[in-house]
Amino acid sequence: MVYQQTLADTLDQMLHRQSSEPLPFDLAVEFRRSYQWLVKRLWNKLSCRFDAEDIASSSFMEVAVLAQSHHIRQPRALLTTISTRMVYDLWRRRTIERTYLEQMREMQEVHALSEEQLYELFERISLIDKALEQLPEKTREAFMMSQIDGLKHRAIAECMGISVSMVRKHLTKAFTACYLASEG
Repeated sequence: MVYQQTLADTLDQMLHRQSSEPLPFDLAVEFRRSYQWLVKRLWNKLSCRFDAEDIASSSFMEVAVLAQSHHIRQPRALLTTISTRMVYDLWRRRTIERTYLEQMREMQEVHALSEEQLYELFERISLIDKALEQLPEKTREAFMMSQIDGLKHRAIAECMGISVSMVRKHLTKAFTACYLASEG
């Protein structure tokens, strides 16, 4: 309960620092009204109260930093949308981590990496995943066909109905994005 009050006060301070005009939407009031509702909703999805509270808090923080937060007409709908995206991001990240650990166990290299090295590796993988997510769909599709399915350029071109030179351009763009993300 103290945590909720502190977060509500922080959100209220952030909002009043951002804008001096009167707001028809009061985030602090909405936090007090909807925080428990959102946590309960997320807890049903995640089966973990801690994750539910983290995502609910992060959802309210995202609303607090929105440039047009005073125009929000349906705050619960917005909170639901933001928190659902965060849940999917959490699930996607955990799937990536789980898949990577399974592959590492199969290769029996897990014992060679320290906890810190594994964490750094997960962070890099997560950055690469986000970079790939930002790419155009065709670029991402060509990259996946190449790296996951192991297809050659010509096979990718046939599957996608594009030229081999276009496949090369897509792959160059994807590899560049991966490299920049892993170095960033």
